[in-house]
Amino acid sequence: MIPGPDEIIACPHCGSLARRHTLLSGNTFGAHFWTDGKMLAPMLPEFPAITRCAQCVQLYWVEDAQVVGEEQYGEPIPEEWKRAQAVRELTRDEFREALQTGLGNNAERELHLRVHYWWACNDPLREAETAPIPPDYSDWERENFARLLELLDAHAPGERLMMAEIHRETGNFDAALQLIQDTPESHRAWAETLAAHARQGDRVVRQIPYR
Repeated sequence: MIPGPDEIIACPHCGSLARRHTLLSGNTFGAHFWTDGKMLAPMLPEFPAITRCAQCVQLYWVEDAQVVGEEQYGEPIPEEWKRAQAVRELTRDEFREALQTGLGNNAERELHLRVHYWWACNDPLREAETAPIPPDYSDWERENFARLLELLDAHAPGERLMMAEIHRETGNFDAALQLIQDTPESHRAWAETLAAHARQGDRVVRQIPYR
């Protein structure tokens, strides 16, 4: 992994500065992949696409923020740049808040928010030290699943498997197995893991044992 220069951005609401990390290159060495489509890769981190301003506490899309400048190694920077905090990932409840306040204002942004809300809901299961217990979903979580099934593209192998995972996590095992059929070789390990757990009646997100 080769980090790029930090960019200094201004909050679209109040103009307060924040720091956005960049990456010149990375790889998936040491990465962990999960059946809900999440990848945790220390050498290829996912930087937040949406964040909350540390000053005015408003949520905003990072791409909507003006880039004030870029730090260059060895060059002096303004004092206010030094105080800029790094943009942070939202919490599960903040992703829900972003959806409820209309920040999913196009299909791409709505999909991002809903997928990341789902992943955040699954994170405690990923981190469980003992065998995780299948969750009882709230009405909001079930609504999120239903909307994801509308937004995901069944013709894209990865998104099709995410649809299968939604059915598996909600107990619709036959529907999950149906969607797994005819998966291309590039996604075979993911599909096989999904299928194995669906046949066992398992609803918990699982790590994919890539070989």
